[in-house]
Amino acid sequence: LIESVYSIKPRQAEAVGLPVLWELLRTPPRSCSDPEVREAIRHYAITMARCIGIKTLLQLSTFRINPNQKKTLQELIS
Repeated sequence: LIESVYSIKPRQAEAVGLPVLWELLRTPPRSCSDPEVREAIRHYAITMARCIGIKTLLQLSTFRINPNQKKTLQELIS
């Protein structure tokens, strides 16, 4: 969904998609013990990175999530 919208309206996809990603990364790890949930978060992060670019995504994350969450993001998309 994000990829199809991003190709048409990138700003709207970022405005809606990024806050969702930040919130998912703020979720305490024990809340995400389900492997399917973890995989869905990973897939979402990779999709956002593919749309926006890894470097841009990591730059945007700097002021939105804490360093531990940013490290998690880096692990998810690498």
